[in-house]
Amino acid sequence: LDLSLQGIRLVYHLKGSPTVLGDVAFTDPRRHARMSGLGAIAARHSKPPIDAMIVVPCEYVVFGSFASHDVAEVNMDTLISHLLKGTNLTSDDVVAVFQSHEATLFGAAVERRTLSEARQFVSRYGFKPIGYTTHPPRQIFPVCAVFNLPTPLKLSE
Repeated sequence: LDLSLQGIRLVYHLKGSPTVLGDVAFTDPRRHARMSGLGAIAARHSKPPIDAMIVVPCEYVVFGSFASHDVAEVNMDTLISHLLKGTNLTSDDVVAVFQSHEATLFGAAVERRTLSEARQFVSRYGFKPIGYTTHPPRQIFPVCAVFNLPTPLKLSE
């Protein structure tokens, strides 16, 4: 499921090529019915619950870069703190990933709350998030950032 600021696209990888099977605008007055329709389309390709990788819009991700470091030798809390400088976020608020490329260490962080809200929303329509990623421009982050969660996100009641 590819989320954007405008809506959601159901993308299916058919023989290595992404194919858009449907989309729903957040402003669509029939959003609930259309999202249920996306769930039905997905159910034709997979048995429920439907495993889905959630693509988080880049606008919800904090990106940064640093002079190259060996990630194993650097304190992660320090890296995350530098990445979040200028925001109101703390390392406890985010899930972060770092990628070394050439002489630069790239970082990306997304709020746990954003991931939880995305999970809650798509779960209503039969989707089961198996991971979270984003597709930043290459100069901001050299690969798709995949956010691995050390513990599962809990759905609030």
